[in-house]
Amino acid sequence: MDMRKSLVSLIGLFCLLLAASASAQPRWGRDRVPNQGACFYEDVNFRGDYFCVRQGDRLPSLPEGMGDKISSVRVTGRAEVTVFRDSSMRGRSARFIGDVRDLKGEGWNDQISSLEVSTDTASSFSREPA
Repeated sequence: MDMRKSLVSLIGLFCLLLAASASAQPRWGRDRVPNQGACFYEDVNFRGDYFCVRQGDRLPSLPEGMGDKISSVRVTGRAEVTVFRDSSMRGRSARFIGDVRDLKGEGWNDQISSLEVSTDTASSFSREPA
């Protein structure tokens, strides 16, 4: 009987992990904007559909067709965004510590294949008194 309960618990845990993994994939829509993170917009000036990523999350590959539609990025809280031209965090990269109204001016319009949202290290250091 105990073995059966353990097996059922293990299967339940596996299903929860699988569901969490599936829900972590971004999709265009109107996500809830995180306090710490970034939102990626289909159009310039933060317009159109968007998806959001929380601080601490990495997307080693965006679902097909998403990366070539990102035109602006809004950064919230003390987050920073690193974008990569290729999947698996490879290729040319750029780091953004604030909003980018038009990625075209940065040379990144519709060219993001993977990304990471982390803590803004530049503003997270405390200053010592002089």
